[in-house]
Amino acid sequence: MAKDLARLDGMTALVIGGGGGGIGRAVSMELARGGAKVAVVDLDLSRAQAVQKEIEGEGLAAIALNANALKADEAAALVDKAWTLLSGIDVLAMIVGGNRGLAPWQVADKNTDKQWADVMDMNLNYVFYAVRAVLPKMVERGRGGSIVGIGSLSGVTGSPRHFAYGIAKAGVIHMAKSIAIEYGQHSIRMNTVSPGRIHTPATSDTITDAQLKTFSERIPLGRIGVSQDIASAVRFFASPASSYISGQNLMVDGGATARFPVPLPGTAPYETF
Repeated sequence: MAKDLARLDGMTALVIGGGGGGIGRAVSMELARGGAKVAVVDLDLSRAQAVQKEIEGEGLAAIALNANALKADEAAALVDKAWTLLSGIDVLAMIVGGNRGLAPWQVADKNTDKQWADVMDMNLNYVFYAVRAVLPKMVERGRGGSIVGIGSLSGVTGSPRHFAYGIAKAGVIHMAKSIAIEYGQHSIRMNTVSPGRIHTPATSDTITDAQLKTFSERIPLGRIGVSQDIASAVRFFASPASSYISGQNLMVDGGATARFPVPLPGTAPYETF
C-alpha cells in the first residue's frame, strides 16, 4: 500500500492562534487528525484548553499553552517551552491575524502611527518573532521543518482601504520566499496560505445574508470559503506531500483571483455554459 504523504504521524506542531472557534481551531484539529501532536496556543488559555479537550476527545494528542506572541520576548519563550514539551517542533503554523478592533478600513493617509503599528504587530511582526526563534533550533536539530504563515488576498492584490493590512500580509508572503532561499539548505521550508472570503464565527456578525449571497455569486466556485478549507491547505504544507514546495503562496479563494482583471462585456465569473 502506498504511503499517505499527507499524514503527519510522529510529527509535532505549534499552532499560534490555534484556539477559538474559527480557522485556528480548524487548523489545530486538522493537524492533530493528520497524526501530529499539537501545541494549541491562544492568548486566552481557556480557549486553547477547549480545543485541546476536543482533540483529546478524538483520542489524539495535544497540549494547551497561552502567550501573547505579539511580544518578542513572549514569542521566543513560547517557542522554547513548546520545543521542550513537544521534544522538538516539526511544524510551526501561525494563524493569528486580522484588522478587527485595531484600525478602521481606511485609506493610507488616515492611518495613525498606533494603528499602523498595531496592524503590523498582529499580522507581520509576531510572525517574524516566532520564525526567528524556531529557525536556529530547527537548524541545530538537523531534521528540517515546515513553517506555514497566513497571507491574504489583500497581500496579493490591491484593495481600497486595506493599506496597512495588505502591506502586512504581503510581508508575510515575502518572508516565506526569503526563508525558502536562506534555509532550504537545512531542509526548512516556509509557505503561506492566503484566504479569500472565509465565513467564520468572527465574521458572521459582519455580513448579512444578502451580502453572503452576493459574495458567493461572484466567486467561481459559487460559495464562500469555510475554516476547513484553510486548515486543509495548512496541513498540505505541513506534510511530506509538499516536501518539494517552498517559498510559495497558495490562494484559497474559490478561484476569485483567477479572474481576468479588466471587466469584459457579457461575462461574469459565475457564468454557466
